[in-house]
Amino acid sequence: MATTSLTRGMGSFFKECEHPESRWSKCPHEYKIRYRNAAGRQTEESGFATQDKAKTRLAEVYHARKNSPQSQRKAERIQKYGVMRFSDYVAECLKGQRDLSPTSLRNLDSLLRNHLLPAFGSRRMGTFDHKVVEAGITLAEELDGRPLDATDDFQALGYGRFYYDWDLPRMAVTALLAVPREQLMDVGGFDEEFGALGWGMEDTHLGAVLIAAGCLVIPLRQAVGFHLDPPDAAAQWQTKLATWPATLARYRHLLSLPAPTDCGRAFATAADKHLTDAEVITR
Repeated sequence: MATTSLTRGMGSFFKECEHPESRWSKCPHEYKIRYRNAAGRQTEESGFATQDKAKTRLAEVYHARKNSPQSQRKAERIQKYGVMRFSDYVAECLKGQRDLSPTSLRNLDSLLRNHLLPAFGSRRMGTFDHKVVEAGITLAEELDGRPLDATDDFQALGYGRFYYDWDLPRMAVTALLAVPREQLMDVGGFDEEFGALGWGMEDTHLGAVLIAAGCLVIPLRQAVGFHLDPPDAAAQWQTKLATWPATLARYRHLLSLPAPTDCGRAFATAADKHLTDAEVITR
């Protein structure tokens, strides 16, 4: 399947047939289009008889997205914070911080001083977007990634191997994942500090420690998950990305430590406490 891209951000049109792109204008198969919707999710549409109709539809979607209230609010945020250095942004955020516990604040301060500020302190906030990825790779354009196909169902991944910036632990996405209970308890489950710092990396770390414990990452293509975006998905995504440097630094710090083992008893104790705290007395 060949794919032709338009102006950056508009998407692409293609045909799912055996004909090369040079014969698309003559073959009878319909055109399809692929683009990112307002929430940032990849979307496909089909049924376009001609290339011009496919391009026209892509242009309509693109301009509607650019002119939406969400895009306008995003532009205002970029104008306000985009030129701000990361160190200044952190200082401003910490002034208004009311929700973190003293322990979390101490851990955050340590991460900032020892990891984040030395690496990112002088960086402009406008450079932190979905194209700034974990391994330091900056993509020149949107990527239509198909890691299962490209890695022979992860068989081509392993220690020190990557598909773009994705390695094997990042394939352990807990939105749809099954793990043997004994192994999950043995490694201690999720590291709870990730949730205190912000968004992301907790499932990647869980995948890393489970792999270190001898678990295999086996994809099941017949398993299907459905994700429902909230109405303000685009705004939430920007908020999540703003905390990613902190959770990424936490992840890298944990990777420098020995992999956790024999955590079953502590895991059971912590889980029991959480369940007890969550109990609702109805009598």
